[in-house]
Amino acid sequence: FYEWRKSGVGKLPYRILRTNAELLVMAGLWEEWRDANQVLRTYTIITTGPNEEMSTIHNRMPVLLLNATDRDYWLSDAPVEDLLSLLQTPPDGCLQRYRVSRSLNSVSNNDPKLHEAVNDEPLTLF
Repeated sequence: FYEWRKSGVGKLPYRILRTNAELLVMAGLWEEWRDANQVLRTYTIITTGPNEEMSTIHNRMPVLLLNATDRDYWLSDAPVEDLLSLLQTPPDGCLQRYRVSRSLNSVSNNDPKLHEAVNDEPLTLF
């Protein structure tokens, strides 16, 4: 996933992925709304406080389901109260991150190069 860190008046984009290169699965909720003419499906990603890798970028991050047991449990028919135990900050060290091009900030850009690391961090004194 991507997250943006405030830098002066702008925002710097980062790509975040698992250190072991496995699929990154986020906890979310969906709902289907109906009226006479249409069906609207909505989705939200559940967030929590940041782990070490994310703490310098943003004050929250997605809840991650890092193993098959947790993913299966999240998708089960378990009571909501039982699923709340999964809504935890992911452990430190499970993610890697790197800066990507500011071109990612525009939805009109769609290029594989948007995934590539860049080293144009602005220099700051503090």
